[in-house]
Amino acid sequence: MPVGGSPAPGASAAKGSLGSNADVTDFLPSSGVASGFRYLVHDAEERFAPDGHESYVHVAYVVEQPSDVQYGSELEALYSPDFEELTLHFAKIHRDGAVIDALSTATVRELSPEPDRENFMYDESKNVVVLLQDVRRKDTIEWAYTVRGDNPVIRGHVLATQRLAKSSAIKSMLVRLLVPTSSNAQYRLHGAAVAPNVATVGAFTEYRWASSNVMAYEDEGDAPSWHQPEPWVEVSDFRSWNDVVAWAIPLYPHPKRLPSELELLIAKWNQLGSAEEKLIASARFVQDELRYLGMEIGSHSLKPHSPAQTFEKRFGDCKDKTYLLVTILNRLGIEAFPAMVSSREGQSLAERLPSPVAFDHVIAKVILHNKIYWFDPTIASERSSLLAHQYAEHKFALPVVAGTNGLDRLAQEQPQAPLSEVEEHYALGSLEGPVTLTVKTWLRGSRADEFRGRLEQHTIRGIMREYLNFFSKRFDEVEFLQAPTISDDQSGNVVTIVEQYRIASLMREGVAHVGAWSFEDLLAPPDVVRRSSPLAINSPYLAQHRVILSYEKRPVLEPPEAEISDQALNFTAKSEESKDGHHMTIVYTIRSLADAVPAERIRAHLALRRRIDSETDIVLTPSVAARDEVAAGNSRGSAFAAGAVTGTFAAIALLGLRRLSCKRRRANSIGAEAGETSESTG
Repeated sequence: MPVGGSPAPGASAAKGSLGSNADVTDFLPSSGVASGFRYLVHDAEERFAPDGHESYVHVAYVVEQPSDVQYGSELEALYSPDFEELTLHFAKIHRDGAVIDALSTATVRELSPEPDRENFMYDESKNVVVLLQDVRRKDTIEWAYTVRGDNPVIRGHVLATQRLAKSSAIKSMLVRLLVPTSSNAQYRLHGAAVAPNVATVGAFTEYRWASSNVMAYEDEGDAPSWHQPEPWVEVSDFRSWNDVVAWAIPLYPHPKRLPSELELLIAKWNQLGSAEEKLIASARFVQDELRYLGMEIGSHSLKPHSPAQTFEKRFGDCKDKTYLLVTILNRLGIEAFPAMVSSREGQSLAERLPSPVAFDHVIAKVILHNKIYWFDPTIASERSSLLAHQYAEHKFALPVVAGTNGLDRLAQEQPQAPLSEVEEHYALGSLEGPVTLTVKTWLRGSRADEFRGRLEQHTIRGIMREYLNFFSKRFDEVEFLQAPTISDDQSGNVVTIVEQYRIASLMREGVAHVGAWSFEDLLAPPDVVRRSSPLAINSPYLAQHRVILSYEKRPVLEPPEAEISDQALNFTAKSEESKDGHHMTIVYTIRSLADAVPAERIRAHLALRRRIDSETDIVLTPSVAARDEVAAGNSRGSAFAAGAVTGTFAAIALLGLRRLSCKRRRANSIGAEAGETSESTG
């Protein structure tokens, strides 16, 4: 790793080189305080040429706080040694009018960054860490480096994404892109990005964004994945999505030979009665028998390993597993091919320039009997019906097959039955008896798939402990009457969970609360309420929560009946009393109507959530007659039976909002954050 040798600014930059350094001394604060600007200078420059790709970074920032001394004393640069080299040009400390060569005394180490174990992703990237000495408050640290090289899979192409603002304020910001004029590359602005200054510099076209006093953008969180709050620009020399397909097709050649063990499996599946059975059997094999693990070393961040390698290793990332599945299906006479998708772009993918780095995931497109199905080989324990595979969570896909002329728009499934259905049956009995609570939960479709995956990672004992802890936060003295039972109807893709508890008392401070706790996560307000970005809605979403009250004496209550709706959510509450007068069933249903709420409607939408939350909170209080009866019993020396207080409630009222802090998550949700595009597709 070369150290030292700053690129010459000014004149050399005019010839198509990088390093048009701003003079940091023009921005040094006289008091040593940056007046709210975290960065004094932030330059990012890229050059695309036949001799390779270069990326130059030049940064200067002020050490203002004690925490800045701690964290600002370590400089970090990431690169991939398989096809890139990194040069550290300089590191300086500006202090009291003097410039100190900090690189000559620094400790420089090349470390392997922590692998992304949580997502089972591994690569060969290296982190160059520069540990500076003698850093003090009010110092200004300035440093620069260049990374040269390119992923061999996209070598020769012009592909770049650059943010035009950061999460910290910047006094002087430069983004500069040098693109061969002959490449006919184009750029596209996103967010609030402004047009660049365009000039011809030798054989290059220069795109230049020079800004002063750039304010930080705020990531408010809880936004849909397709929303990107910061301004940014992308450049691509791919003129159409068909060009991207032509680039990708050679990455997935038809293998001539497969391992003998795989050939035997294919022969076995070929004996199945129908093409549908062959498809399901092979898909489940790749999903369940090969674990998800990405070894994205060198070119394999974009290029899949061969089907033989993936099968023999019994693991792979999305590209690997999709390539294997498509190969198997083709050998079974089923038309299938890879399809690139984006887990984060959503509907905004259609606004992107054609580019391979617009995608971060690969799934399989299958055509069977003139119908299209989408399979994600990375989802283990999936038992959805073939019909459900006509839909996908992604908005668009780019099939890797000759003749593709644009993005496929994927159909979004609108659930007809609740994906999550909860029934709570409170057997209130009499004043002298305990309360028995029976909870039945039905998880369907994707919720059932998620629960199976969770069940594989946790023991029944651990799940029991979690469930018991949840109700113990709501009620005193809760115990299992029997261990939960879990049944899995894989043909219908429905998981059923049955729990039964004994509760000593529903009462706390003279009242008891029951209601639709399964809606709490959906109805909880976001961390940032006053916001300029849209608010994400879990979509498609259809859930139902039933509360059944059984009692000896007929309670007095006004059965809830409500319908509350806006453009994002629809909620209904309905009640029905049994003919014998001993049971009341309250049914709450909530459905999403959109995947986001626009910023200008969030205030009204959150007010609607509070109304829904109020409707789902049932507050039980004993009637005057019941209290007198209990008091009389106590005066005769009979203790108030804690577990029986809910048994003869004569009045049950729906009161206002009362947020219960405990929440229960029964299935993991899959999410993605918006951010800069990546060259990794896993």
